[in-house]
Amino acid sequence: MNLKLNVKMKDEASISYNKLRQAIGLLGLALPLFLYLHTRLFGCCCLQDSISHYYYTKANVWFIGILWGLGLVLIFYPTPASNKGRDGLLTSLSGICSICVSLFPTNANSNDCCAIFHYCDSPWRAGFHYFCAATMLLIFSYMSIKLFTKTDKADLSGDEHRWKRRRNFIFRTCGWITFLSVVAIGVITVLEALRLICITSKYTYWLEVSALVPFGIAWLIKGGFLLVDDNDTSTMEQLKNMVTRKNTSIVKQNEKL
Repeated sequence: MNLKLNVKMKDEASISYNKLRQAIGLLGLALPLFLYLHTRLFGCCCLQDSISHYYYTKANVWFIGILWGLGLVLIFYPTPASNKGRDGLLTSLSGICSICVSLFPTNANSNDCCAIFHYCDSPWRAGFHYFCAATMLLIFSYMSIKLFTKTDKADLSGDEHRWKRRRNFIFRTCGWITFLSVVAIGVITVLEALRLICITSKYTYWLEVSALVPFGIAWLIKGGFLLVDDNDTSTMEQLKNMVTRKNTSIVKQNEKL
């Protein structure tokens, strides 16, 4: 009886972990999408210079809400007891950075501006804003490359570990894309400040998107949305089964009629 109870509690804890991870991934994917769609819906069809500049637009509620939601989930994210020190510190720090990004906005100086209000420019506030944003994304990159790929298996060459190998490949790829996107923003910004190059495209916005999307994908997969082991059921498979059962039930009801 106790054994069955322990197994059930472990299964429920695993499901809770996966739901939190998927929530984190979905919030990361939703941020650039919702900001763009909201501003476009309310009459502003121009991309802002960066995701941060959407703070001053009508999509401000999404910018603040998603960053606070992401931050709170990360701060209170339960970490395994064996790695509670490092893992807990990283998730909490990234959560604090997420909230600080919204508390200390950048300057409202986007070229194709859709701003509905402004603050006085402050290089210190803007600098701290970008420091928090970069720190948050770099932590996400490290977690995807180093923490998500950890395993207690000494050898992953067997066929039974093929899904773990595929997940690890995706985790590392996503982590490096996020890392290189952040580095690219920093390098281009410095080169522009030195007047060595001049880029008129919205490079900061697109590089931020290329940093957030892999982050969201990595957390979704870590949460079991796709590419799970053979003995597990992915969220996508659960949704597919639910739709199939519903359609079957409708067909049976129609046959009775």
